This record gives sequence, C-alpha cells and structure tokens, in this order.
Amino acid sequence: KVADGDSAVGYKAAVTGKAAQKTMGFIEPIFGTFLTGMILSSGSEIDGSQLPGLLIEVEIALFLGQDVTSPLNSRDEAKAVAVEVAPAFELPRIRLADRSAIKAVDMIADNAGATLVVAGQKQPLDSLEDLNQIHAALFKDSRQINQGLASEAMGNQYDALLWLVNKVL
Repeated sequence: KVADGDSAVGYKAAVTGKAAQKTMGFIEPIFGTFLTGMILSSGSEIDGSQLPGLLIEVEIALFLGQDVTSPLNSRDEAKAVAVEVAPAFELPRIRLADRSAIKAVDMIADNAGATLVVAGQKQPLDSLEDLNQIHAALFKDSRQINQGLASEAMGNQYDALLWLVNKVL
C-alpha cells in the first residue's frame, strides 16, 4: 500500500486489557498501523456490507506535537509529547473465519484489525483535568451498547502511549 502512495499516519494499541490478553493467550498488547486511506472525516458514510466483520469501538485519539525518534523513558515523557486529544470511533475489521480461535500471530498478521478510524474535534490535552477519567458510552437507538473508562487501556492512557511509542520504534 505504501508503494501505491499510502503512508503511515498513526498507530493503535490493541488488546490492552489484561482480561482480553488472557482470553486470547497474549502476553502483552499488540499494535497496528493506520494509513492515510484508513482515516475518515466526521460525517463520512461507509457501506458496511462491503466490509464483513466490521466492528465499532469508542476510542481516544492522542496526537503528538513532535516526531518521536528515540524511546520514551517515563510516563512524564509520554505526557510531554502528547499535545491534543480527540474522541474517535475505530472501525476494526477482524478478517478471520473463526474468531473464537484468534491467536496473537493472527491479530498481528491482520494489522491488529486496523481498518478505518474517524476522529472528532481535537482539543488541547492541558484543557482536561484528567485524561484517564474520560468516560465514553456508545448508544444505538437510545440504548447503551458499550461503555468504557480511558484508564482501562493499560491502566493509564500515558502508559499505553509510552508502550506504543516504544514498540513502534
């Protein structure tokens, strides 16, 4: 895809919860890469019938204020490079016929399910009291179908960012 003009624009940490890791037999999270063609603008329409296995997840997108070219050593260093946050919907796609038998190698080979993402309006991180206390809920027809707290990603969003940056590097 890169040879055809696409380029990496971001990364995602996946399987960040200990319970999910245990269920799938993982020893740590994994990551996937978002390419320019995977980023949708708010209000975009997609034809889900063309994307079997598509899921929807409520996420937090962190935006860095600089390129990071060497490993980060602490949560404070992760906080220093992250400058903006936005609500996001990730539309991962699991392309395995039998999801009950998903193994780490399958998820890695499938780019951690990275398929599409829609990020909302960015806001400065310093405008938030505590990034880890963000609570998100997903509703369909006035019925809550999912919810989560930002701290569920590895216990702390900045720890998740620290892990992700260092794994990608």
